[in-house]
Amino acid sequence: MIVIRPIDPREHAQVAELLVRAYGAVPDFELHPDYEPTLRDIAARTIDSVVLVAEADGVLVGSVTYVPGRGRDFEFDLDDTASMRMLGVVPESSGRGVGTSLVRWCIDAAQAAGRLRIALHTERAMRGAQHMYASLGFRRAPEFDWEPLPGVELLAYVLDLSATT
Repeated sequence: MIVIRPIDPREHAQVAELLVRAYGAVPDFELHPDYEPTLRDIAARTIDSVVLVAEADGVLVGSVTYVPGRGRDFEFDLDDTASMRMLGVVPESSGRGVGTSLVRWCIDAAQAAGRLRIALHTERAMRGAQHMYASLGFRRAPEFDWEPLPGVELLAYVLDLSATT
């Protein structure tokens, strides 16, 4: 059974390592050295967002940051929108529904908050994540693609929540 819950502050370092490990396991992907400190800075994300963990049999196996709307962690020029960032699942738990459970929690939270949509960015190499997003109803939104660092191209996906309620 997978349990999704907000992170405990005592888990920040463990989740930082989990995310770096998860990103490092993506085929054909290299974590940009300028991005790694941001990925590891869990405490900064808990200021305006909700960092979630996925736990299976008492072990942390995944994490995502839910961004409820505009603020320091929000990357889109869209009103009435929530977003999610930094989804990661440890390699040995891949394919067990951990990522899907984390994304569904974010979708449910956005719907409960009355958001019209939920948006995210993903790396081009993260094809497994892109397949999962598409299976959950997200559509590619190239108008919101972004290059935050030289050579780092992020692909945008959006889920219209008014169609899922």
